[in-house]
Amino acid sequence: MGDCFWTENIGQKESACGKTALTNGYAMGGYDGTFYSLIDGIVFASDTSFISLTALSVPRVDAAGACSTTRGYALGGYDGTGEVVLIDGLIFASGVAFTSAAVLSIARRQLAGVSSSTQGYALGGFNSSGYSSVIDGVVFSSDSSFTSSAVLSIARDALAGASSSSRGYAMGGTATLDAVPQTVIDGVVFSSDTAFTSAAALSVRRSSPIGATSSTAGYVMGGADGTTSLASIEGIDFSTDTTFTSAAVLSVPKSEAAGVNSNTRGYAMGGDDGTNLFSSIEGIDFAANTAFTSSAVLSVARDVAAGCQSSGVAVGGGGGGGAL
Repeated sequence: MGDCFWTENIGQKESACGKTALTNGYAMGGYDGTFYSLIDGIVFASDTSFISLTALSVPRVDAAGACSTTRGYALGGYDGTGEVVLIDGLIFASGVAFTSAAVLSIARRQLAGVSSSTQGYALGGFNSSGYSSVIDGVVFSSDSSFTSSAVLSIARDALAGASSSSRGYAMGGTATLDAVPQTVIDGVVFSSDTAFTSAAALSVRRSSPIGATSSTAGYVMGGADGTTSLASIEGIDFSTDTTFTSAAVLSVPKSEAAGVNSNTRGYAMGGDDGTNLFSSIEGIDFAANTAFTSSAVLSVARDVAAGCQSSGVAVGGGGGGGAL
C-alpha cells in the first residue's frame, strides 16, 4: 500500500514525491506460513536490497503502511489470533523501532494506508464484525489517535491507497454487498476532513492491488479480479480526476505485495499469485511508462506486508528482523 509524505500545495492535487528525495522502500511484516515482524526492502539509488536491524513489535500481516518525514508506520493488521489496533514501525534516521501511543479506533486488517503532511490514515478494512468504511489513524506531531468524520462510500477491505497533496485515495477492494472486487475510487479530502467519491473508476475489478504514487497520479498494480491474478497497471490522474491504463504490465500477475514509490518509480515488493509467493521487486517507471524488474529482492518471499518509504536517510546496517 504505497504513498508519499507531503508538502502543502493549497489548491493543487500534486504529490510531493517529485520535490522530496525519497531514498528507501520498506516492507514491514508479512506472511509465508509464518507471521513476520521483519523489515527489509530496497535502496532506490543503488537498486540494492537491505535488511533492517529493527523489527515490528508484533509479527503480523495485512497492516496499512503510512509515512511521515521521520517515521514509517504499520497500522492495524492481523497477528494470527485476531485483528489489532496497534500502530508501530521504525524511525528512519536511527533505524530504531517504536510503538505509537496512538491506536486505531477499530481493530481491523486489509486496510489501505495514505499520508498527508500531518497524519497517517488507515482506510476501510475487515474484522470479525464485517467490512469497515472507517477512516482513522495517527497525528504525526502529537503521536495521538484521530478518527475522521469522513467514511468510505463503500465498506470494504483489500484496497490500495495513494495520496496527492490534498487527498487520500482508496482504490478497488472487496465490498460487503457482493463480496466481489470493486472498481470504486473514493477517500478523504485532507484539509476539510470530508469524504469524496471520484467520478472515475478503475477499468478492471481489483482486490488486493498494489498502490503507488507519482507526482501527478495514483497507481494500482496487479491484484485479483475474483477469478485470476492480474498483471495490468492503471491509475488516476490527480489534476483531471480521470483514470488511465498504463502500457506497462508486471512481469507476472500478482497481488498482496507491499507498495512503495521513489520519486521516479512505483514498486511492488513480494506478493503472491494465489499459488506462489514472491521475493521479487518490480513495478513501473513513471516518466517512461514502462515496466521494470529490480535487481533487489526481499530477504524472504512473502505477501501481505505493509509498505512505506523514507527520505534523506541511510539504511542502518544489515541483519535480520524477527520472524516468529
